[in-house]
Amino acid sequence: MNKLLIIFFVSCFGNILLYSQTESEHKFITEAGITFSHFQQQVKTEIGAERGERLTNEFQIGLYTAGAYRFYEFFAAGIYLRYDRGQRQLANFDGFDQSGKTLVKDRIGGTYTEFWTGPVVHFFYKQLKASFGYGLFGFRQDTARKDIPSTTGDVESAFKLDPSFAWLFSLGGSFSVIESLDILFSIEYRARYYNSRDGNKLANDINHGTQSISPLFGVVYSF
Repeated sequence: MNKLLIIFFVSCFGNILLYSQTESEHKFITEAGITFSHFQQQVKTEIGAERGERLTNEFQIGLYTAGAYRFYEFFAAGIYLRYDRGQRQLANFDGFDQSGKTLVKDRIGGTYTEFWTGPVVHFFYKQLKASFGYGLFGFRQDTARKDIPSTTGDVESAFKLDPSFAWLFSLGGSFSVIESLDILFSIEYRARYYNSRDGNKLANDINHGTQSISPLFGVVYSF
């Protein structure tokens, strides 16, 4: 893992020193974006009937921001921040009440908050953009995961990111609105593992893995 990190940082920042003297124009790039998803499931006696309790209700909204330095025509390197807030509820169908509304049972779920930060490398080609980031630091507060305690029995503290596996990749495109300001749309993939709560390893030395694919809408400003 140490060798992998060394290679990553060398590729990000070593190239800055290598190419900075050959480029006549340098640009700083700032980004800000939002991502969201919403998914529901329900049962009704017929289409259009009055709704009862939902079987599934998931909602997430995320904020993304990054700052980078374009050290070569096609590349930029910098730091990103990612914040997510969401809620998910799942239940089993349990028939209808006297008024025909859905009833559910065995309800589980809760809310979660997630934060990431670390280095990121951008690749640009015409209107296309690809980004590759590493989660140097992160945590996830998840009230639905009380089934994953730490070695001390803690089920309340936030999960801490395992730095050996925390990656972000996005691919998308942009179009110019005015000079130096672009609108960005991309698809983001994240894969990460959590291995502790409040500094204590998870029980039985397990790892809690999470991956996600999300659309990202934002703006890019260069100066």
